[in-house]
Amino acid sequence: TYTNADRLTFTVPAGWTYEDYGELYKDRDEPGEVKFITWVLTHVFSDVCQWGTLVDAGTTVDEFVDAVMEQEGWEASAPTAVTVGGFPAKRLELTVPAELDTETCTNGVLRYWPGPGPDMSDGDCCNLPGNTDSVYVVDVAGNRLVAIARHYPGSSAENRAELQALVDSIEIEP
Repeated sequence: TYTNADRLTFTVPAGWTYEDYGELYKDRDEPGEVKFITWVLTHVFSDVCQWGTLVDAGTTVDEFVDAVMEQEGWEASAPTAVTVGGFPAKRLELTVPAELDTETCTNGVLRYWPGPGPDMSDGDCCNLPGNTDSVYVVDVAGNRLVAIARHYPGSSAENRAELQALVDSIEIEP
Protein backbone atom coordinates (compact mmCIF):
# COMPACT_ATOMS: atom_id res chain seq x y z
CA THR A 1 0.00 0.00 0.00
CA TYR A 2 1.28 3.45 -0.91
CA THR A 3 0.02 6.99 -0.21
CA ASN A 4 1.14 9.81 -2.51
CA ALA A 5 1.19 13.61 -2.15
CA ASP A 6 -2.27 13.91 -3.73
CA ARG A 7 -3.78 12.05 -0.73
CA LEU A 8 -4.36 8.84 -2.66
CA THR A 9 -3.76 5.47 -1.10
CA PHE A 10 -3.55 2.45 -3.37
CA THR A 11 -2.19 -1.06 -3.46
CA VAL A 12 0.97 -1.47 -5.51
CA PRO A 13 1.43 -4.98 -6.91
CA ALA A 14 4.75 -6.79 -6.44
CA GLY A 15 7.38 -6.01 -9.05
CA TRP A 16 6.46 -2.35 -9.55
CA THR A 17 8.99 0.50 -9.22
CA TYR A 18 8.36 3.97 -7.79
CA GLU A 19 10.21 6.95 -9.25
CA ASP A 20 10.94 10.03 -7.12
CA TYR A 21 8.79 12.23 -9.38
CA GLY A 22 5.67 10.18 -8.64
CA GLU A 23 5.46 7.60 -11.42
CA LEU A 24 4.92 3.92 -10.79
CA TYR A 25 6.13 1.45 -13.41
CA LYS A 26 6.24 -2.23 -14.14
CA ASP A 27 8.68 -3.53 -16.74
CA ARG A 28 10.09 -0.04 -17.38
CA ASP A 29 11.63 0.46 -20.82
CA GLU A 30 10.40 -2.98 -21.89
CA PRO A 31 7.75 -3.61 -24.59
CA GLY A 32 5.24 -4.67 -21.90
CA GLU A 33 5.65 -1.60 -19.69
CA VAL A 34 2.69 -0.20 -17.76
CA LYS A 35 2.69 3.05 -15.80
CA PHE A 36 0.57 4.98 -13.27
CA ILE A 37 0.85 8.65 -12.27
CA THR A 38 -1.38 11.38 -10.82
CA TRP A 39 -1.44 15.07 -11.64
CA VAL A 40 -3.03 18.32 -10.53
CA LEU A 41 -3.22 20.18 -13.85
CA THR A 42 -4.11 23.68 -15.00
CA HIS A 43 -3.26 23.70 -18.73
CA VAL A 44 -2.94 21.41 -21.76
CA PHE A 45 -1.23 21.88 -25.11
CA SER A 46 -3.61 22.38 -28.03
CA ASP A 47 -1.56 19.89 -30.07
CA VAL A 48 0.38 17.10 -28.35
CA CYS A 49 2.85 16.95 -31.24
CA GLN A 50 3.31 20.69 -31.84
CA TRP A 51 3.19 21.85 -28.22
CA GLY A 52 3.68 25.56 -28.50
CA THR A 53 0.15 26.68 -27.63
CA LEU A 54 -1.21 26.35 -24.09
CA VAL A 55 -4.92 26.11 -23.36
CA ASP A 56 -6.33 26.89 -19.92
CA ALA A 57 -7.99 23.68 -18.73
CA GLY A 58 -10.31 25.43 -16.27
CA THR A 59 -10.96 24.10 -12.79
CA THR A 60 -13.67 21.47 -13.22
CA VAL A 61 -13.65 17.89 -14.45
CA ASP A 62 -15.75 18.82 -17.48
CA GLU A 63 -13.50 21.75 -18.42
CA PHE A 64 -10.41 19.53 -18.35
CA VAL A 65 -12.12 16.75 -20.31
CA ASP A 66 -13.30 19.27 -22.92
CA ALA A 67 -9.77 20.70 -23.27
CA VAL A 68 -8.27 17.23 -23.71
CA MET A 69 -10.97 16.18 -26.18
CA GLU A 70 -10.01 19.18 -28.34
CA GLN A 71 -6.29 18.37 -28.32
CA GLU A 72 -4.83 17.37 -31.66
CA GLY A 73 -2.34 14.55 -32.09
CA TRP A 74 -4.12 11.63 -30.51
CA GLU A 75 -7.39 9.74 -30.71
CA ALA A 76 -9.79 10.18 -27.80
CA SER A 77 -12.70 7.99 -26.78
CA ALA A 78 -15.93 9.52 -25.56
CA PRO A 79 -15.72 10.19 -21.81
CA THR A 80 -17.66 7.88 -19.53
CA ALA A 81 -18.87 8.51 -15.98
CA VAL A 82 -17.04 6.39 -13.39
CA THR A 83 -16.21 6.47 -9.69
CA VAL A 84 -12.63 6.57 -8.39
CA GLY A 85 -12.02 6.15 -4.68
CA GLY A 86 -15.68 6.91 -4.01
CA PHE A 87 -15.63 10.21 -5.94
CA PRO A 88 -17.30 11.04 -9.26
CA ALA A 89 -14.97 10.98 -12.24
CA LYS A 90 -14.81 10.80 -16.00
CA ARG A 91 -12.68 8.29 -17.85
CA LEU A 92 -11.40 8.58 -21.40
CA GLU A 93 -8.96 6.60 -23.49
CA LEU A 94 -6.29 8.58 -25.32
CA THR A 95 -4.39 6.61 -27.95
CA VAL A 96 -1.42 7.83 -29.95
CA PRO A 97 -1.98 6.86 -33.60
CA ALA A 98 0.36 4.00 -34.52
CA GLU A 99 1.34 5.76 -37.75
CA LEU A 100 2.40 9.02 -36.05
CA ASP A 101 6.02 9.92 -36.81
CA THR A 102 7.21 11.57 -33.59
CA GLU A 103 10.21 13.02 -35.44
CA THR A 104 7.73 15.57 -36.86
CA CYS A 105 6.85 16.70 -33.32
CA THR A 106 8.44 19.55 -31.36
CA ASN A 107 11.80 18.23 -30.09
CA GLY A 108 10.81 14.80 -31.45
CA VAL A 109 8.43 14.03 -28.56
CA LEU A 110 4.75 14.15 -27.68
CA ARG A 111 3.82 16.38 -24.75
CA TYR A 112 0.29 16.60 -23.36
CA TRP A 113 0.46 19.15 -20.59
CA PRO A 114 2.91 21.07 -18.43
CA GLY A 115 2.95 20.85 -14.66
CA PRO A 116 0.46 23.03 -12.77
CA GLY A 117 0.80 26.77 -13.02
CA PRO A 118 1.83 26.10 -15.86
CA ASP A 119 5.28 24.77 -15.01
CA MET A 120 7.03 24.17 -18.34
CA SER A 121 9.84 22.20 -16.66
CA ASP A 122 7.34 19.50 -15.65
CA GLY A 123 4.43 17.70 -17.24
CA ASP A 124 3.55 14.55 -19.13
CA CYS A 125 5.43 13.71 -22.28
CA CYS A 126 7.22 11.11 -24.24
CA ASN A 127 4.47 8.67 -25.09
CA LEU A 128 4.97 6.49 -28.17
CA PRO A 129 2.80 5.67 -31.19
CA GLY A 130 0.26 2.96 -30.38
CA ASN A 131 0.26 3.63 -26.62
CA THR A 132 -2.96 4.22 -24.72
CA ASP A 133 -3.57 6.34 -21.62
CA SER A 134 -6.67 5.66 -19.56
CA VAL A 135 -7.26 9.10 -18.08
CA TYR A 136 -9.37 9.42 -14.93
CA VAL A 137 -10.43 12.98 -14.09
CA VAL A 138 -11.75 13.00 -10.53
CA ASP A 139 -13.79 15.61 -8.64
CA VAL A 140 -12.48 15.41 -5.07
CA ALA A 141 -14.83 17.67 -3.13
CA GLY A 142 -14.53 20.42 -5.76
CA ASN A 143 -10.83 19.87 -6.49
CA ARG A 144 -9.76 18.19 -9.71
CA LEU A 145 -7.28 15.32 -9.78
CA VAL A 146 -6.06 13.52 -12.91
CA ALA A 147 -4.78 9.93 -12.83
CA ILE A 148 -3.14 8.26 -15.82
CA ALA A 149 -2.93 4.50 -16.34
CA ARG A 150 -0.73 3.90 -19.42
CA HIS A 151 -0.25 0.70 -21.35
CA TYR A 152 1.68 -0.11 -24.48
CA PRO A 153 0.77 -2.34 -27.44
CA GLY A 154 3.12 -5.00 -26.01
CA SER A 155 1.74 -4.82 -22.45
CA SER A 156 0.66 -8.27 -21.32
CA ALA A 157 -2.85 -9.03 -20.14
CA GLU A 158 -1.34 -9.70 -16.71
CA ASN A 159 0.37 -6.29 -16.53
CA ARG A 160 -2.76 -4.54 -17.74
CA ALA A 161 -4.82 -6.39 -15.10
CA GLU A 162 -2.37 -5.30 -12.39
CA LEU A 163 -2.60 -1.71 -13.62
CA GLN A 164 -6.40 -1.83 -13.46
CA ALA A 165 -6.28 -3.44 -10.00
CA LEU A 166 -4.07 -0.55 -8.83
CA VAL A 167 -6.63 1.95 -10.15
CA ASP A 168 -9.49 -0.02 -8.59
CA SER A 169 -7.73 0.02 -5.19
CA ILE A 170 -7.52 3.83 -5.01
CA GLU A 171 -8.80 5.46 -1.84
CA ILE A 172 -8.88 9.26 -1.68
CA GLU A 173 -8.70 11.44 1.42
CA PRO A 174 -10.59 14.68 0.62
